[in-house]
Amino acid sequence: MRPVSEDPTLFTRRTLIGLGAVALASTAVGLPRPERRLLQMNAYAPDAETPLDLLTTYITPNDLFFVRHHWNATPPDSRTWKLTVDGEVAQPLELSLADLKRFPRTTATCVLQCAGNGRSLYTPPVPGVQWNSGAVGNARWAGARVRDLLAKAGVKGTAKHLHTAGTDDPPGKTPPFHRSLELEKALEDAIVAWEMNGEPLPPLHGSPARLVVPGWAGDHWMKWLSKLSPRPDPEKGFYMDVGYRYPAKPGEPGVTFKPEEMRPITELFVKSNITAAPVRARVGSSPALRTSRKSN
Repeated sequence: MRPVSEDPTLFTRRTLIGLGAVALASTAVGLPRPERRLLQMNAYAPDAETPLDLLTTYITPNDLFFVRHHWNATPPDSRTWKLTVDGEVAQPLELSLADLKRFPRTTATCVLQCAGNGRSLYTPPVPGVQWNSGAVGNARWAGARVRDLLAKAGVKGTAKHLHTAGTDDPPGKTPPFHRSLELEKALEDAIVAWEMNGEPLPPLHGSPARLVVPGWAGDHWMKWLSKLSPRPDPEKGFYMDVGYRYPAKPGEPGVTFKPEEMRPITELFVKSNITAAPVRARVGSSPALRTSRKSN
Protein backbone atom coordinates (compact mmCIF):
# COMPACT_ATOMS: atom_id res chain seq x y z
CA MET A 1 0.00 0.00 0.00
CA ARG A 2 1.22 3.50 -0.76
CA PRO A 3 1.99 5.94 2.07
CA VAL A 4 -0.63 8.45 3.14
CA SER A 5 -1.35 10.91 0.35
CA GLU A 6 -0.54 14.58 0.84
CA ASP A 7 -4.28 15.08 0.68
CA PRO A 8 -5.26 14.38 4.33
CA THR A 9 -8.66 12.97 3.35
CA LEU A 10 -7.65 9.99 1.28
CA PHE A 11 -5.29 7.22 0.27
CA THR A 12 -4.87 6.82 -3.51
CA ARG A 13 -4.71 3.37 -5.08
CA ARG A 14 -1.45 2.47 -6.87
CA THR A 15 -3.17 1.61 -10.12
CA LEU A 16 -6.64 1.41 -11.61
CA ILE A 17 -6.28 -2.29 -12.42
CA GLY A 18 -9.42 -4.05 -11.32
CA LEU A 19 -11.55 -0.92 -11.50
CA GLY A 20 -13.46 -2.08 -14.57
CA ALA A 21 -15.62 -4.75 -12.94
CA VAL A 22 -16.76 -2.50 -10.12
CA ALA A 23 -17.34 0.42 -12.47
CA LEU A 24 -19.49 -1.69 -14.78
CA ALA A 25 -21.53 -3.03 -11.88
CA SER A 26 -22.14 0.49 -10.60
CA THR A 27 -23.10 1.80 -14.03
CA ALA A 28 -25.53 -1.08 -14.55
CA VAL A 29 -27.69 0.03 -11.62
CA GLY A 30 -27.31 3.75 -12.27
CA LEU A 31 -24.97 4.47 -9.35
CA PRO A 32 -21.99 6.83 -9.42
CA ARG A 33 -18.61 5.23 -10.05
CA PRO A 34 -16.76 4.85 -6.72
CA GLU A 35 -13.40 6.56 -6.24
CA ARG A 36 -10.54 4.17 -5.51
CA ARG A 37 -9.44 5.43 -2.14
CA LEU A 38 -9.42 4.88 1.58
CA LEU A 39 -10.95 7.55 3.80
CA GLN A 40 -8.49 8.85 6.37
CA MET A 41 -10.03 9.17 9.83
CA ASN A 42 -7.20 10.75 11.84
CA ALA A 43 -4.66 13.50 11.25
CA TYR A 44 -2.03 11.90 13.52
CA ALA A 45 -2.00 8.11 13.30
CA PRO A 46 -2.70 6.79 9.77
CA ASP A 47 -6.17 5.35 10.38
CA ALA A 48 -8.24 4.87 7.24
CA GLU A 49 -11.37 2.93 6.35
CA THR A 50 -12.69 1.40 3.15
CA PRO A 51 -15.81 3.05 1.68
CA LEU A 52 -18.60 0.48 1.73
CA ASP A 53 -19.17 0.76 -2.03
CA LEU A 54 -15.62 -0.56 -2.55
CA LEU A 55 -16.17 -3.63 -0.36
CA THR A 56 -17.59 -5.54 -3.32
CA THR A 57 -15.33 -8.60 -3.51
CA TYR A 58 -14.92 -11.63 -1.27
CA ILE A 59 -11.21 -10.84 -0.85
CA THR A 60 -10.37 -7.22 -0.03
CA PRO A 61 -7.34 -6.03 -2.05
CA ASN A 62 -4.34 -5.02 0.05
CA ASP A 63 -4.40 -1.43 -1.14
CA LEU A 64 -8.09 -1.07 -0.28
CA PHE A 65 -7.77 -2.77 3.11
CA PHE A 66 -8.52 -0.54 6.09
CA VAL A 67 -5.59 0.69 8.20
CA ARG A 68 -5.52 1.04 12.00
CA HIS A 69 -2.69 2.37 14.17
CA HIS A 70 -2.48 3.78 17.67
CA TRP A 71 0.56 5.87 16.73
CA ASN A 72 2.58 6.58 13.62
CA ALA A 73 3.74 3.39 11.93
CA THR A 74 7.24 2.16 12.80
CA PRO A 75 7.79 -0.99 10.70
CA PRO A 76 11.05 -2.80 11.56
CA ASP A 77 13.67 -3.71 8.98
CA SER A 78 12.82 -7.24 7.82
CA ARG A 79 16.54 -7.97 7.37
CA THR A 80 17.30 -7.49 11.08
CA TRP A 81 13.87 -8.22 12.60
CA LYS A 82 13.63 -10.99 15.20
CA LEU A 83 10.68 -12.71 16.85
CA THR A 84 11.37 -13.70 20.45
CA VAL A 85 9.53 -16.63 22.02
CA ASP A 86 10.08 -16.70 25.78
CA GLY A 87 8.17 -16.98 29.05
CA GLU A 88 6.89 -20.37 30.19
CA VAL A 89 8.91 -22.37 27.66
CA ALA A 90 11.71 -24.92 27.97
CA GLN A 91 13.84 -23.38 25.22
CA PRO A 92 13.46 -19.67 24.36
CA LEU A 93 13.69 -18.87 20.64
CA GLU A 94 14.87 -15.91 18.61
CA LEU A 95 13.65 -16.27 15.04
CA SER A 96 14.52 -14.27 11.94
CA LEU A 97 12.05 -14.03 9.07
CA ALA A 98 14.00 -16.76 7.27
CA ASP A 99 13.79 -18.96 10.39
CA LEU A 100 10.06 -18.37 10.61
CA LYS A 101 9.57 -19.42 7.00
CA ARG A 102 11.20 -22.79 7.70
CA PHE A 103 8.20 -23.82 9.79
CA PRO A 104 5.33 -25.58 7.98
CA ARG A 105 3.37 -23.02 6.00
CA THR A 106 -0.36 -22.65 6.62
CA THR A 107 -3.05 -20.35 5.27
CA ALA A 108 -6.23 -18.83 6.67
CA THR A 109 -8.89 -16.80 4.88
CA CYS A 110 -10.54 -14.68 7.53
CA VAL A 111 -12.00 -11.29 8.36
CA LEU A 112 -10.04 -8.62 10.18
CA GLN A 113 -12.25 -5.99 11.81
CA CYS A 114 -11.44 -3.20 14.24
CA ALA A 115 -13.22 -3.68 17.55
CA GLY A 116 -14.60 -0.14 17.19
CA ASN A 117 -15.99 -0.47 13.67
CA GLY A 118 -19.21 1.57 13.49
CA ARG A 119 -18.30 3.73 16.50
CA SER A 120 -19.58 6.90 14.80
CA LEU A 121 -23.08 5.40 14.89
CA TYR A 122 -23.18 5.15 18.69
CA THR A 123 -25.61 7.28 20.69
CA PRO A 124 -24.46 8.99 22.83
CA PRO A 125 -21.04 9.41 21.17
CA VAL A 126 -18.06 7.55 22.63
CA PRO A 127 -14.36 8.44 22.33
CA GLY A 128 -12.10 6.71 19.83
CA VAL A 129 -11.66 6.63 16.07
CA GLN A 130 -15.05 7.56 14.61
CA TRP A 131 -15.29 4.70 12.15
CA ASN A 132 -18.32 4.48 9.92
CA SER A 133 -18.64 0.85 8.76
CA GLY A 134 -15.51 0.31 6.68
CA ALA A 135 -12.95 -0.77 9.29
CA VAL A 136 -13.23 -4.35 8.06
CA GLY A 137 -11.72 -6.54 5.34
CA ASN A 138 -11.25 -10.15 4.34
CA ALA A 139 -7.85 -11.52 3.28
CA ARG A 140 -5.91 -14.71 2.69
CA TRP A 141 -3.12 -14.83 5.26
CA ALA A 142 -0.14 -17.18 5.13
CA GLY A 143 2.45 -17.96 7.77
CA ALA A 144 3.40 -20.36 10.55
CA ARG A 145 1.07 -21.80 13.16
CA VAL A 146 1.57 -20.40 16.64
CA ARG A 147 1.27 -23.92 18.01
CA ASP A 148 4.24 -25.03 15.88
CA LEU A 149 6.39 -22.20 17.24
CA LEU A 150 5.42 -22.95 20.82
CA ALA A 151 5.96 -26.68 20.31
CA LYS A 152 9.49 -25.91 19.13
CA ALA A 153 10.06 -23.81 22.25
CA GLY A 154 8.47 -26.42 24.53
CA VAL A 155 5.58 -24.52 26.12
CA LYS A 156 5.03 -25.53 29.75
CA GLY A 157 1.78 -26.69 31.31
CA THR A 158 1.81 -23.66 33.63
CA ALA A 159 1.08 -21.33 30.69
CA LYS A 160 -2.56 -20.30 30.20
CA HIS A 161 -2.24 -17.02 28.30
CA LEU A 162 -0.13 -15.84 25.38
CA HIS A 163 1.33 -12.35 25.83
CA THR A 164 2.09 -10.45 22.62
CA ALA A 165 4.10 -7.32 21.82
CA GLY A 166 5.07 -5.41 18.69
CA THR A 167 7.77 -2.94 17.76
CA ASP A 168 5.54 0.14 17.62
CA ASP A 169 6.87 2.95 19.80
CA PRO A 170 4.30 4.98 21.82
CA PRO A 171 5.04 8.68 22.32
CA GLY A 172 6.05 10.10 25.70
CA LYS A 173 4.44 8.39 28.68
CA THR A 174 1.75 6.65 26.63
CA PRO A 175 1.43 3.02 27.77
CA PRO A 176 2.67 0.38 25.31
CA PHE A 177 0.17 -1.62 23.28
CA HIS A 178 0.75 -5.00 24.92
CA ARG A 179 -1.94 -7.66 24.76
CA SER A 180 -2.66 -11.27 25.65
CA LEU A 181 -5.13 -13.93 24.59
CA GLU A 182 -6.07 -17.32 25.96
CA LEU A 183 -3.39 -19.84 25.07
CA GLU A 184 -6.09 -22.33 24.08
CA LYS A 185 -7.27 -19.99 21.30
CA ALA A 186 -3.71 -19.28 20.13
CA LEU A 187 -2.98 -23.00 19.87
CA GLU A 188 -6.24 -23.65 18.02
CA ASP A 189 -5.82 -21.56 14.86
CA ALA A 190 -3.66 -18.44 15.35
CA ILE A 191 -0.81 -17.92 12.90
CA VAL A 192 2.18 -15.62 12.59
CA ALA A 193 1.60 -14.29 9.07
CA TRP A 194 4.20 -12.88 6.70
CA GLU A 195 1.95 -12.88 3.63
CA MET A 196 -1.33 -11.15 2.78
CA ASN A 197 -3.29 -12.03 -0.35
CA GLY A 198 -0.28 -13.68 -1.96
CA GLU A 199 2.05 -10.73 -1.36
CA PRO A 200 4.59 -9.96 1.38
CA LEU A 201 2.79 -8.34 4.30
CA PRO A 202 2.66 -4.57 3.60
CA PRO A 203 4.36 -2.28 6.17
CA LEU A 204 1.08 -0.59 7.15
CA HIS A 205 -0.39 -4.03 7.85
CA GLY A 206 2.38 -5.23 10.14
CA SER A 207 5.39 -6.44 8.16
CA PRO A 208 7.55 -8.41 8.47
CA ALA A 209 5.00 -10.50 10.45
CA ARG A 210 1.79 -10.06 12.40
CA LEU A 211 -0.46 -12.22 14.51
CA VAL A 212 -3.65 -13.48 12.87
CA VAL A 213 -6.42 -14.64 15.21
CA PRO A 214 -9.35 -15.92 13.11
CA GLY A 215 -12.78 -14.91 14.39
CA TRP A 216 -11.44 -12.47 16.98
CA ALA A 217 -11.40 -8.67 16.91
CA GLY A 218 -8.44 -6.80 15.47
CA ASP A 219 -6.99 -5.69 18.82
CA HIS A 220 -5.60 -9.23 19.16
CA TRP A 221 -3.93 -9.19 15.73
CA MET A 222 -0.62 -7.68 16.88
CA LYS A 223 1.25 -5.92 14.06
CA TRP A 224 5.05 -5.75 13.69
CA LEU A 225 5.09 -8.73 16.03
CA SER A 226 8.25 -8.94 18.15
CA LYS A 227 7.43 -11.23 21.06
CA LEU A 228 5.28 -14.23 22.01
CA SER A 229 5.36 -15.08 25.72
CA PRO A 230 3.23 -17.87 27.21
CA ARG A 231 2.41 -16.90 30.83
CA PRO A 232 0.23 -18.20 33.67
CA ASP A 233 -1.79 -14.94 33.91
CA PRO A 234 -3.20 -12.38 31.46
CA GLU A 235 -1.21 -9.30 30.47
CA LYS A 236 -1.67 -6.27 32.73
CA GLY A 237 -1.82 -2.72 31.44
CA PHE A 238 -4.09 -0.06 30.01
CA TYR A 239 -4.91 -1.91 26.79
CA MET A 240 -5.99 -5.00 28.72
CA ASP A 241 -7.44 -3.61 31.96
CA VAL A 242 -9.17 -0.48 30.62
CA GLY A 243 -9.16 -0.42 26.82
CA TYR A 244 -10.80 -2.95 24.50
CA ARG A 245 -13.39 -4.09 27.02
CA TYR A 246 -17.18 -4.19 26.96
CA PRO A 247 -19.80 -4.46 29.75
CA ALA A 248 -20.33 -7.91 31.19
CA LYS A 249 -24.00 -6.97 31.63
CA PRO A 250 -25.98 -4.58 29.39
CA GLY A 251 -26.70 -1.08 30.68
CA GLU A 252 -28.49 2.08 29.58
CA PRO A 253 -26.79 4.16 26.86
CA GLY A 254 -24.37 6.64 28.39
CA VAL A 255 -23.88 4.72 31.63
CA THR A 256 -20.25 4.55 32.76
CA PHE A 257 -18.93 1.12 33.69
CA LYS A 258 -15.95 0.39 35.92
CA PRO A 259 -13.16 -1.72 34.37
CA GLU A 260 -13.97 -4.62 36.69
CA GLU A 261 -17.56 -4.59 35.37
CA MET A 262 -16.28 -5.23 31.86
CA ARG A 263 -14.65 -8.09 30.00
CA PRO A 264 -12.07 -8.17 27.19
CA ILE A 265 -13.32 -8.08 23.62
CA THR A 266 -12.64 -11.42 21.95
CA GLU A 267 -14.93 -12.95 19.31
CA LEU A 268 -16.44 -10.82 16.57
CA PHE A 269 -20.17 -10.23 16.63
CA VAL A 270 -22.10 -10.69 13.40
CA LYS A 271 -22.54 -7.44 11.46
CA SER A 272 -24.05 -6.88 8.01
CA ASN A 273 -23.86 -4.05 5.50
CA ILE A 274 -25.25 -3.34 2.04
CA THR A 275 -22.24 -2.47 -0.11
CA ALA A 276 -23.83 -2.24 -3.57
CA ALA A 277 -24.46 1.50 -3.17
CA PRO A 278 -22.51 4.40 -1.67
CA VAL A 279 -23.40 5.50 1.85
CA ARG A 280 -26.58 7.64 1.86
CA ALA A 281 -27.24 6.88 -1.82
CA ARG A 282 -30.84 7.08 -3.02
CA VAL A 283 -31.81 4.01 -5.04
CA GLY A 284 -35.02 3.78 -7.05
CA SER A 285 -37.49 0.94 -6.60
CA SER A 286 -37.28 -2.08 -8.88
CA PRO A 287 -38.78 -5.60 -8.86
CA ALA A 288 -35.39 -7.00 -7.84
CA LEU A 289 -35.38 -4.84 -4.72
CA ARG A 290 -38.95 -5.46 -3.57
CA THR A 291 -39.69 -7.91 -0.79
CA SER A 292 -42.94 -9.29 0.54
CA ARG A 293 -44.01 -10.42 3.97
CA LYS A 294 -46.60 -13.10 4.49
CA SER A 295 -48.59 -13.46 7.70
CA ASN A 296 -49.26 -16.85 9.23
